[in-house]
Amino acid sequence: MKQLVKNLYALLNAKINLYDRFEACLKEEWKGLVKYSHADFEKARAKKEILTIEMTELELQREHLMDSIGKSLGARKGELTLKEFIQRLPAPIAQKFTGVRTRLLLQIRNITKFNGLIKNLIERTSLSFHKSLAFVHSMDEKQHSPYSANGQMCESRLQSRMFSMSA
Repeated sequence: MKQLVKNLYALLNAKINLYDRFEACLKEEWKGLVKYSHADFEKARAKKEILTIEMTELELQREHLMDSIGKSLGARKGELTLKEFIQRLPAPIAQKFTGVRTRLLLQIRNITKFNGLIKNLIERTSLSFHKSLAFVHSMDEKQHSPYSANGQMCESRLQSRMFSMSA
């Protein structure tokens, strides 16, 4: 049991380090978006994908460890939470785990917030881009239209590019 607790503590610290790297990656992604740098944005997204896979692997390891600890404590598989586990630990060890748990929760909150900001920026940029394209397209249609807004026929605003070949 002692070794399982040590492994869980090491794993949670590894998650903290991974979340730090993920936050840095989100900041790089944000910078790429703000600078309109597609290369920087894609580079950050690729890093983020790799880190997401690592997060998934660590989470699976954590679940496996928690199941093993729960089994040794008499809990059913998937029933023991980190908070409940911490409550069962002696005070000095519980304080260490509480600090780690608090840090993880703060990081998750920050990642969720920052990811929301990135999503919002992408949506607003996309909407602005679509509005700009619609405006350009509407101006182009007005330029080529032989009718004015009141239905009257008007002279073409563009010079004709056709020429006579019968000379």
